[in-house]
Amino acid sequence: MSMRVWGLAVALVAMQLAEAFQLTGYSACRPLLPAASCSFLRSRALCAGLSPSTGRGRIQNQGNVRTTLRMAGAVEAVDAETFEVIIQEETKPLVVDFYAEWCGPCRLVAPQLEEVAQTMKDQVRFLKINTDENERLATLMQVYALPTLLLIKDGAVVQRAEGAMMANQIRDLVKTSFF
Repeated sequence: MSMRVWGLAVALVAMQLAEAFQLTGYSACRPLLPAASCSFLRSRALCAGLSPSTGRGRIQNQGNVRTTLRMAGAVEAVDAETFEVIIQEETKPLVVDFYAEWCGPCRLVAPQLEEVAQTMKDQVRFLKINTDENERLATLMQVYALPTLLLIKDGAVVQRAEGAMMANQIRDLVKTSFF
């Protein structure tokens, strides 16, 4: 089994266990910290299995679970300049996903976030920002782990969540933060 497939399989099992035991923030890449460490249940397996060279397109594990970061849909990809305009003008609450193409947990969160965005797009606006392309904004917003979700209302961050989460966990976080 390739390291990439093994890393994804481990991540999916970890997400299921975390959901069963109601854990959050159990899987996160921390590339923006000085040590450039990656924590995944105290293992580098996930991030080692999904290297920057595999960053674009689809990945697949043996369970035929497909994820991609470039999904078209309810989650809008924006840059720092667009984000600044949106945060000043948007009247809806915002959920902002800070991610990187090479980040394994980010790849797992992308379809989960898209699922939530499809069901809540009338109440909340969903954005995603690539930290590799918007490093200054990530630093300004104090994003030190990936993925990081920022929940913003009236221009202020009301909640922050780091690590991979399932759709129901994201939905619960949004509901408790905004409604």
